[in-house]
Amino acid sequence: MNICLITRCRNEPNIIEYVNYYISIGVTRIIICDDYSDIEIASMPEIIKYKNVHIIKPNYRTAPNNITSKTNITSYSVIFNYIKYHNFEIDYLLSFDVDEYFYLERFNNISELISNYLPFDLLLLNLLFMGNDNLFNSDNKNCINTYQRSEDKLRPWGKSIAKYTSILKKQTNPHLFHLLNNNKNKIIKNINNQSIRNKMSIDKTNDINSLIVISNNELKS
Repeated sequence: MNICLITRCRNEPNIIEYVNYYISIGVTRIIICDDYSDIEIASMPEIIKYKNVHIIKPNYRTAPNNITSKTNITSYSVIFNYIKYHNFEIDYLLSFDVDEYFYLERFNNISELISNYLPFDLLLLNLLFMGNDNLFNSDNKNCINTYQRSEDKLRPWGKSIAKYTSILKKQTNPHLFHLLNNNKNKIIKNINNQSIRNKMSIDKTNDINSLIVISNNELKS
């Protein structure tokens, strides 16, 4: 199963841990859009040693210090053009920020997890926010072992995994992939493996042992 992770990154101190983690759980290809990091990701030997990790740099019209969330459209356009140009074989696509770690729950790897939820066009995942463990000073290079405390409830929104042939190759939403409009029989599921109609109706379960994406986006200070 060909599973691709795409992400944007700019000066993220845990980028090496992030890449190592997703490679370890079975992601077969990672494409990183480097938004002009001060230390270029393409210069990091710990990352470029992986032949299945690709770093691309968009050519924004705006200056690097003006990069904002409005560049999402440009980033996705660059990534999808890169995929098309290289003709990568992709079965399922993930888009997680560098401060988000996918918790596999009872599964050994991500391929096994996806197989459990098949068939689907879009699998919706809840977010669980982590705290800072009362650490006032941290380099944030190793988030997994550093931050152990979290909220006790899942957020009613999150991220998604998509069947690559089912999505538009023009994305604007960093949370949910846009599905093709001509797919009348699209299958959208939540983490309880239940089919749902509204793609914004992400499961509101409070069970934090469920399949989730753990976000450290409140850690940076």
